[in-house]
Amino acid sequence: MSKLNSLFRTLNITPHNRELFEEALTHSSYKTKEKEAKDYERLEFLGDAILNMVISSAIYKAYPNKKQGELTNMRKNFVRSHSVSSLGRELGLEKYIKTGKSITPHELYNNDKYFEDVFEALIGAMYLDQGFKVTEDFILRLVGEAIKNYDFTQIFDFISTLQEFMQADKRGLPQYETGPSGLDNKEAAFVSIVTYDGIVLGKGYGVNNKEAEQKAAQDALEKVAR
Repeated sequence: MSKLNSLFRTLNITPHNRELFEEALTHSSYKTKEKEAKDYERLEFLGDAILNMVISSAIYKAYPNKKQGELTNMRKNFVRSHSVSSLGRELGLEKYIKTGKSITPHELYNNDKYFEDVFEALIGAMYLDQGFKVTEDFILRLVGEAIKNYDFTQIFDFISTLQEFMQADKRGLPQYETGPSGLDNKEAAFVSIVTYDGIVLGKGYGVNNKEAEQKAAQDALEKVAR
């Protein structure tokens, strides 16, 4: 219990139901030690949804002039650079996670998946125990400033983002037609047109094929992700 008290101080909360947090910190392998133990999987499901909603809401509020495609791309790149597992490591969750003998401390510490799952489960437990506002404030304490100071000039993989968006929408892969633009402009020496099922989704120019295709995918995202 003393370990949990240390975690509660870190989270800056006074829990109403400690069992929720015990559950959030229990891996399914621990059932080999305690058959009746509840693992974190259900709370992970809840916490994942809450975490995504809070981050999406913060991005939406911070950038009122950005289009949906840009916001979608930012969320993807932001979550990638500020991984959920890194948030779990920041809290030192390895000190609190309960596992069975099949998982050694070394394996636990070196597996990002455990940190990611438990952090999301912890968010789910906090939401049920403390309510949405406390949970939102906690998440924003960790990532709020990074969202506000996000660098939109960093390189995005618009091609992969567009592909994932199309597949999530149950559509096939987009096609690119890329070649010299014929323009007397080094910055727009190449042009790329991205299509799906014969429909033009976007168009982009660049100094080379790769840049032109990224610009075309970016243009498409700003249109199809509305």
